[in-house]
Amino acid sequence: MAFNDGDTRHFEKWYAMKDRPLEERGYPSFASEVWRQQTAQALHHYVTHVRQTEYAKNVIGYFVCGGGTEEWYYWGDYDHNKYCVDFSKPMLRAFREYLRAMYGGDVAKLRAAWNDPKADFGTALPPGPDARRTPSAGVFYDPARDQRVRDYYYVHNKAMEDSLLVFSRAVKQACNREQLVGMFHGYLQNHWLLEGGQATLKELLASPDVDFWSAPPQYNRRGQGEHGCIRFLMASLKKHGKLWISESDIRTSFVEADNYPAFHGPPPDVPEALACLKREFAHQLCEGGNGWWFQMGKDWYDVVPEGYKEPPVLALFQQIQQLGEAAMGFDRTSDTDIAAVVDLDSLFTGPPWPVTSSLIDTFKVQELCRLGAPVDHYELDDILAPDAKRYKLYLMLNCFSLTNEERRLIDERLRRDGAVLVWMYAPGLFNPDQQPELSESHAQDLLGFPLAAETGEPKTLNMKLTEAGAAYFTGFDASRAFGSFERPEWVLDKDTGGVKQQFPGDTTLPERFYSTGAAETLARFVEGGQPAIVRCESPKATDLWIGSVMAPADLLRTVARRAGCHQFCDADEIVYANKSFLAIHTREPGARTFNLRRRADVIEVFSGDALGEGVTQFSDTIGAYRTRVYFLGNRAKWEEERRRAAALLERFQEELRRLREERSAG
Repeated sequence: MAFNDGDTRHFEKWYAMKDRPLEERGYPSFASEVWRQQTAQALHHYVTHVRQTEYAKNVIGYFVCGGGTEEWYYWGDYDHNKYCVDFSKPMLRAFREYLRAMYGGDVAKLRAAWNDPKADFGTALPPGPDARRTPSAGVFYDPARDQRVRDYYYVHNKAMEDSLLVFSRAVKQACNREQLVGMFHGYLQNHWLLEGGQATLKELLASPDVDFWSAPPQYNRRGQGEHGCIRFLMASLKKHGKLWISESDIRTSFVEADNYPAFHGPPPDVPEALACLKREFAHQLCEGGNGWWFQMGKDWYDVVPEGYKEPPVLALFQQIQQLGEAAMGFDRTSDTDIAAVVDLDSLFTGPPWPVTSSLIDTFKVQELCRLGAPVDHYELDDILAPDAKRYKLYLMLNCFSLTNEERRLIDERLRRDGAVLVWMYAPGLFNPDQQPELSESHAQDLLGFPLAAETGEPKTLNMKLTEAGAAYFTGFDASRAFGSFERPEWVLDKDTGGVKQQFPGDTTLPERFYSTGAAETLARFVEGGQPAIVRCESPKATDLWIGSVMAPADLLRTVARRAGCHQFCDADEIVYANKSFLAIHTREPGARTFNLRRRADVIEVFSGDALGEGVTQFSDTIGAYRTRVYFLGNRAKWEEERRRAAALLERFQEELRRLREERSAG
């Protein structure tokens, strides 16, 4: 890869391979056909070799790794304010070939699209760092002025996806399609999303050569009382028949707090550390995911602290292994009425920060996990599919760019049976099938009422309910200002060496949208008084527009109740659930009441506490920063599966001991 100044040597830290000769510094371009071909051949050779070894029977699949930290993103350890990639010959070739295809070889069309009379297929270059991070239309790229940036970012990301398609196909062919193939992928939650290379995912998602994706839980805000968010869209992944395998590198209390506790989140004591590990297990259990525990440093798991006879973390892992095996005997499919929708095509409407990342990352991490019910996360194409499950509440997160066909399908398949659609910030502002592509009239066509934009000095997104809003959002404090991210995060307490909570300031943006129509206004911006939440009701459905990148969980819980969604718990806590299990991770201590969809026996799986028999409601008193996981079903069947799982793991351990003894003796 090459930077915008033509050099290859601006990489920092260990990625720079500083111990190698000058001509070997740098990395292959992800657009290089030579690199793809040689790597595919090497992978094929490696898999063929493994399948001929004596341990081949022990291999169930292949984990294809590469890119930054082996997680398939562009290497990012350089000064992003001064440099950007990729200006190498392979990328220039790929970029120019794409432009010729995109504009039909007509240079006049290219020049019109780029608003550049000198643009040419033979000399076109990727944009520099200033053009990439400075959009021309507020927080959005203006297609009339920023199309060069949008074109390049598509090629930049597609090069990564195309490489992975080649590599996964090579491995699948080499193993005769008999084993699993996957990779780290689906990293939607980061502020350098377009630079990172994982913004085009649809072909990889649909590929028969890929069986699983993997990633660590989102690093930001995964400490005690927080979420540990899955980075991709689990409902879409499952709809495409793929597994999610979490690299669960959750820090324990034995890890020394660094300068960024909000990022890594080491808990302060053993009980809170165990609660975070239980939360990670509960999340994967209820979402239908999988995972492995990943110790990135020494002494995370095998420490025996004062007051314990054995490592408490390893003892918990043993218990989790048994519980997970027992859970395999029960229905763990989705049991929610709420869907959240991300549009991958809309990722190219502007820089990820501050709008897109706020909606598909921060909003998800802080609020969408606290609705009292789980949320199924989809890519737009998958929720619009004819065989998609239908929900009562749709949270339309970043649906900024919608085609004519997508708008028709939304009206036909989502706006039905009294469903509620919540639209965030600037929905439908782009329409690729219309000219101009970017117009506030496109949002009006979608919503049924007009939106207007104001740009300039950043303005706060805080708003307050109107009288009509207080009546609609029953139970929400009408005097409260909301619309900014407001939850505290863990920060380093330099006085004590521990951690403390710090509250954020107001969320501001250089572009704010407001309604100018006659639809019912439920909230107004504190600064300026313009309509900030608007409701438009029809016989088929209700559309709610919220002019922020955040809506607090307690507000959304009132919307969910109005939509008729089942809520397992009304507390402002993290709740996971499926048809056989329910879990809660708390911030505050106290009694919690849970409501079930159907009668069930209730067993807390870690303690074995029986909390109800044939009930539709139960209560549990829980401490702060604790995780409780409940089995919902037939108690006798659960106990039978627990015994089966215990016997299975005991046989496994006995076999392992026998093999180790034979190896030692032999």
